[in-house]
Amino acid sequence: MKGLIIGGDERFPHLWRMLSEKGHGFFPLAMEKALSMEGPVDYAGIDCAILPLPAQRSGNLNAPLCGEVHKAEEFLEKLRPGTVVWAGMAGETLSAFCRQRGLILKDYFASEALQRKNALLTAEGALALMLTMDGKCLCGRQVLISGFGRIARLLAPRLRALGMRVCVAARSEEDRVLAEAMGLESVKISQCAKSEWDFVVNTVPSVIFKKEELSRFGDAALIELASPPYGFDMTAAEELGIKVTIASALPSRFGAESAAGAIKDAILEE
Repeated sequence: MKGLIIGGDERFPHLWRMLSEKGHGFFPLAMEKALSMEGPVDYAGIDCAILPLPAQRSGNLNAPLCGEVHKAEEFLEKLRPGTVVWAGMAGETLSAFCRQRGLILKDYFASEALQRKNALLTAEGALALMLTMDGKCLCGRQVLISGFGRIARLLAPRLRALGMRVCVAARSEEDRVLAEAMGLESVKISQCAKSEWDFVVNTVPSVIFKKEELSRFGDAALIELASPPYGFDMTAAEELGIKVTIASALPSRFGAESAAGAIKDAILEE
């Protein structure tokens, strides 16, 4: 393949290197803080482009390694019709643009294997984050995890193995039964707002902890692993003077090379 890798976080310089080692010719764009490209791109020879995960943030190209703000469309409009565009969580605006330009958009984050690998890296990143939050070890401490999807099912047993008391808060009875079968405690979400927790880790991408619940968590460290609109009511937290740690992009922060490998596999195995 000959293509472009456009924008992205710390994962994407690793992705560029991995694809280069496989013999593919990719040009890095909009990541000059980590990689720079010499000379102009011959767009006539480009057969694909890879965008970040997520592809955009607030309507702009997700490019924290770039010194400027760009739109993804600035780069894609130069591609000829029929070019394959790989993107993570592309979104409707980008999808519509590709349709209009005759570009073939493929969302690599639709890969179930990639989502599971990403969940593992997120779980390990959350564990690493918790270890650095207050200078105390995790053994003997108490954590509430809201939701029991991919991330929570990987994080919970790891925390329990470190000697923590782990309780899963879930609406689904099936999820609560599974948690207990794994040796964890479980509780309904409506009953979990207590001051006994050292940590509250949310994995639900929907507001479930509002002002009343937040005020009952006491001094617990609140960690947000879900995407917007988040599980913690951020406006209420600010009004109460409560800090919520938004732990976004954990795979790029704690396992960038492994995360890049997962993206590479999802693209090359398509």
